Amino acid sequence: MLYTIENEFLRVALAPRGGELRSIYGKKTGIEYLWQGDELYWADRSPILFPICGRLPERRYTYRGKTYEMGLHGFVQDMTVSVTEQAADAITLSVSDTPETRAQYPFAFGFSVRYSLQGSTLFVDFTVKNTGDEELIFGLGAHPGFNLPLSDDAAEDYDICFSTGVAPRELLFGPNALFVAVGQEYELTDGYRIPFTHRLLDDDGLFFTDMGDEAALISRKTGHGVRLSFAGFPYLGFWHPGKTDAPFLCIEPWESLPSYEKTKEDLASKPFMKRLSVGGTYQNGYSIEIL
Repeated sequence: MLYTIENEFLRVALAPRGGELRSIYGKKTGIEYLWQGDELYWADRSPILFPICGRLPERRYTYRGKTYEMGLHGFVQDMTVSVTEQAADAITLSVSDTPETRAQYPFAFGFSVRYSLQGSTLFVDFTVKNTGDEELIFGLGAHPGFNLPLSDDAAEDYDICFSTGVAPRELLFGPNALFVAVGQEYELTDGYRIPFTHRLLDDDGLFFTDMGDEAALISRKTGHGVRLSFAGFPYLGFWHPGKTDAPFLCIEPWESLPSYEKTKEDLASKPFMKRLSVGGTYQNGYSIEIL
């Protein structure tokens, strides 16, 4: 069973598993914007990343002398959500810690995502609550994939577009997709765009910081595309499986980064993470406008 919200412009479907987006259908354009999943390339569509973004060295970390194991992007993506609010054009989906999550992440928390529609824009708003008796350490991110191409054009007809005047710097990762360093400023065509080719993603994606508050994927041929706004997210990734011509592109706002290459990770000192005091609430979100 899928949950559905809609308005005059959009119909959006969501899954109980992880609260994952399953469809963003444009009623006026007749276009399915969201990648529909294919095990040949990537079976997911838009997982939520919590309580980490990316990888840990050997899938392990330590905290207060104990070793824990956690897979890629954390575990919320695999949890069954509960509906805590629903209207025709909005829905809130929630989870909280369980004995299973405590085995890999020893914290009490509440987590919710609210999807709401305004015109041709889908808003995705996250809330994290510290329901335990110690500081909550977490990462948060989004991983939506979009069909590429969207209509009667080709992937090479699209540009990745930033706001004019930004100077994104590329994030460098090692062969195990662990963080190495912030690189040099990335050269943009005409000062704002990157003409898309699949080969851009052959080294496990393209990730940036200092990229401003929005980015778009737009066809030069049809004008169709998506625009993401993500003020409050310091990192942004573009990904599909490397060395393929996978017919989609993930545009990923992240609040944290994978572990450093060649590091034995201790969560208490892990960089890039958010820290929330006892009883505290944290909120952030992003939006997807269809074009």
